[in-house]
Amino acid sequence: MQLLKLTPVAFLFALAVPSCKTDLSDGLVQKFGLPMTKEQVIPTNGSSASGTINASYNKASHTLNYTVTWTGLTGNITAMHIHGPAYKGYFPIVAVPFQQNITGFINGKTGAFTSSVYIDEVAAKESELLHGQYYIDIHTSANSTYGEIRGQIEF
Repeated sequence: MQLLKLTPVAFLFALAVPSCKTDLSDGLVQKFGLPMTKEQVIPTNGSSASGTINASYNKASHTLNYTVTWTGLTGNITAMHIHGPAYKGYFPIVAVPFQQNITGFINGKTGAFTSSVYIDEVAAKESELLHGQYYIDIHTSANSTYGEIRGQIEF
């Protein structure tokens, strides 16, 4: 058996790139390290905050599990939502059919939150989720209308 050797730069690049694992035998799709940035917010803002999303979706149980981490926010979180359907670079102008408000469970300029949501095919559709049409955004007082950082859930 031959081992793959990585240079230090290649190793760091491999750690920084989001990874994906799809195992159709058990219907689980996972993605780690999805970026949350100000550039994904429509319109963008001057924040230096960042974050990541680790997400997994189980097709058999129709359950989306996710962990959101963030750092450097301008203030405490006033709201955090899952929105959709909207592709990266787009803001859902029409009423948002799928929005899980998790305000009140989290606080701080740096932190993490883990939760799950059932994809019911009414408010949230599996096909939209699996085609990257949902995103998570974090709002603060300084960025209350459109959010401070946003990350697309892309499997």
